[in-house]
Amino acid sequence: RQSSLKRWGKIGSTISSNTAYLWGGGVINFDFGPAAISGSTISDNSASSGGGVNAYFGIMTITNSTISDNQAAFSGGGARADYGTVHLINSTLSGNQGSNGANVYGYFGMNLTGTVLSDPIGASNCAGSGVADGGGSLADDASCDTVPDTLTGLDPVLASNGGTTRTHALEAGSTAIDAAGACGLATDQRGLLRGGACDAGAFERGALPAPEEVGGTVTGASGRRVRCTNLRTGQVIEFPLMGATEWSCEANGLVVAPGDLVRQQIVGAAD
Repeated sequence: RQSSLKRWGKIGSTISSNTAYLWGGGVINFDFGPAAISGSTISDNSASSGGGVNAYFGIMTITNSTISDNQAAFSGGGARADYGTVHLINSTLSGNQGSNGANVYGYFGMNLTGTVLSDPIGASNCAGSGVADGGGSLADDASCDTVPDTLTGLDPVLASNGGTTRTHALEAGSTAIDAAGACGLATDQRGLLRGGACDAGAFERGALPAPEEVGGTVTGASGRRVRCTNLRTGQVIEFPLMGATEWSCEANGLVVAPGDLVRQQIVGAAD
């Protein structure tokens, strides 16, 4: 079912296999208010214009998202901005189809920042006078105004690469790696840490899981002793649970980085 966004948004969603007769096969903002999409995949939708999304009025901000394999009979197979504005931030558009601007068409405001565009079907990646480059984007052709046409190493297959939504992975040596610089986003579409210079697009190659609090609870644990071991660094700490049943390894001095494995044990009575 087609979604009409009016002053609200979608996070971590999949919008797929919808059809609209005119505009916005997956999503249309047909209002003057803002709408936001993040961490989502919009795929296999179709319309006359704006097969994936269409900002007919208003402002649509799409961050850390993938727009893939959508179709438009005319323009903007992936995304189209008519009398509204679409901000595409660290997003991936690939394999969309249209006769004019297969991935994006900007009649009005189509703004690209840290975004990758590839494998257009039926036309070039970009079309329309409203396409603007905010920096850090890459395409695999020269149709997107000042966006460099140097994109390589984007997997054309939309697949489950971690997280709750499907993405296009970056391959080793991709020119999109670190291309978005200091993008200001802590994680990619999958919820994995970006860190340092951001990769362009929705997928961060080599990203690590976000750190989580390591600890636990044991009924009647007062007077017990806990041992925490970081299996990557070899650091080991022990501490007593005196009058408490809950613990945190980090609060007691264990240093944990994203991706570390930690063993937690009740090892006997407290001293």
